[in-house]
Amino acid sequence: MDALHWLDWVIIGVVALSMLASLWRGFVKEALSLAAWVLAFMAATAFSDAVALNLQGVISNDTARLVAGWILVFIAALVLVTLVNGAIGKLVRAAGLSGIDRLLGMAFGFTRGLVVVLAILYVLQALVPVQQQSFMQGSLLVPQLNSVLAWIDANIADLPAIQLPEQIGLGQLNSTQS
Repeated sequence: MDALHWLDWVIIGVVALSMLASLWRGFVKEALSLAAWVLAFMAATAFSDAVALNLQGVISNDTARLVAGWILVFIAALVLVTLVNGAIGKLVRAAGLSGIDRLLGMAFGFTRGLVVVLAILYVLQALVPVQQQSFMQGSLLVPQLNSVLAWIDANIADLPAIQLPEQIGLGQLNSTQS
């Protein structure tokens, strides 16, 4: 077997750190933390208009008012769900499930670390010209990860487009757009 390339060690380090963090925090906290961010985003998207209307006397610029409303709802929802997350974490520890919770957390951390590495690799390969990607040559893991990216591209490309609200200003995201 060939020696690991420095990039392989970085990839292993990112995944290992994610696994250790999730082992320490446990699956329930990790899953609820992810849910908190998703719910905060959804709440902010759903209720930012109403909050922005209440900020008319404070912020005159429409865009700034909408952004401020979105940020306020996002932070409020994130804090609320994080408080619930803490209470549920205490219940899990009190129920004596912390060993299984931590083991499942480590699996969650592996998955999260892998997703982070795949996202970084995807962005690097999309933004860095091919001539400047020589730092990836010699890696044992990058070809394997590229196979995963190719599978994702082949199998996820058929998902329906994601329609984002107009106020976000990103329009419609679709895998067919470049």
